[in-house]
Amino acid sequence: MRVGADVPQHAMPVLARLKRDHPELTVSLQMGNSDAMLARLAEGRSDVAIVGRQAEDPRFVFEPLASAPLVCFVALAHEWAHRSAVTFSEITRATLILRESRSETRRLQEHALAARGLVATNVFEVEGREAVREAVAAGLGIGMVSAAELDVDPRITALALNGANLVKTEYIACLAARRRLSVVEAFFAAASAESA
Repeated sequence: MRVGADVPQHAMPVLARLKRDHPELTVSLQMGNSDAMLARLAEGRSDVAIVGRQAEDPRFVFEPLASAPLVCFVALAHEWAHRSAVTFSEITRATLILRESRSETRRLQEHALAARGLVATNVFEVEGREAVREAVAAGLGIGMVSAAELDVDPRITALALNGANLVKTEYIACLAARRRLSVVEAFFAAASAESA
């Protein structure tokens, strides 16, 4: 089975359940942002993927897997580290560490700022979630991520976003034409069992 995922935190529990239920399966996992994982599906290079958004494309089938709020996070040495929450207007006055433009997390951040008439003017762009975490831990600025995707790290702390109800949902995706394949069925079943 060839699996694509945009974040390991959602993929690994499903893969662990899948391997328990089907120890005979050989699994390969490719990581990347949602656009890259959907491209792999479309090209037939993945059987199933876990992605952070649904595409308006009838070739794909999507099923929700998990949802979590977006949070801000800062280094322990940051002036906000003692706080429990920040506002979006405060975020625009800080250095905001952003992922690449194709990132669903970045799209959510930019949409939330635009909806409030705000623009982040001091931006530091990096490729990938891990790079955002490392930049924040190094004191280069603040980051935003789904609470489910923020690894325990003694160098950083999370803060709620005041006045926001931003939720990031992860979906299982496959090509509609391949939905009834036994390996794809097995993955969806493992995901359903794991999320229950």
